Amino acid sequence: MNTGIKEEKTILQGNFTYPDYATAELGRIEQEKIARLESQMNYDKPKVICALYKKALENQVFQTPEGFVFLCKLRDYLVSRQAEIGEEIPGIPSGLLMGEDKKTLAATEAQLKKTEKERAGYRSRTQTLAIVIAFLAVALIAMLVAAGLSDSPNILNYEKALQNRYAGWQEELSERESVVRERERELGIDKNL
Repeated sequence: MNTGIKEEKTILQGNFTYPDYATAELGRIEQEKIARLESQMNYDKPKVICALYKKALENQVFQTPEGFVFLCKLRDYLVSRQAEIGEEIPGIPSGLLMGEDKKTLAATEAQLKKTEKERAGYRSRTQTLAIVIAFLAVALIAMLVAAGLSDSPNILNYEKALQNRYAGWQEELSERESVVRERERELGIDKNL
């Protein structure tokens, strides 16, 4: 087994160079998996090898070029023994190769950044709307208080203002009537005439 040798901005791991230590370490781990699997595999049983191959594809066990090469080796073996297996051997999805996964990851990260910008814009609009609503509520309360404290008739106190005005007229009319009656008595005028 090779240990990683650092070159200019790349790391050599096995037969492949990697852009960083994390992916080189993933390559090293996959080399160890492959060595363990090969030590336990019995190539005299192609159906068992086929089941292992399908499970590795389904679970996306391998993501580095080392794993990809191993899957190619297994597939070549299975295709050569297809008559014994009695079923179609599935191809290796190109998406398993790490480079394409990185493209997908980059696209996903770009989408997440776009979504986060949209959320930030939504938060900003929501905060602005909350401020406007609070301002309008304060203005409405201030107008209601001013209208309630005002002496002039308005929508809040018009009924009471009208009742007070008519009560004032009623009182004034009663006073005039009493003055007129008193004058009539003084002059001796009879109402029934």
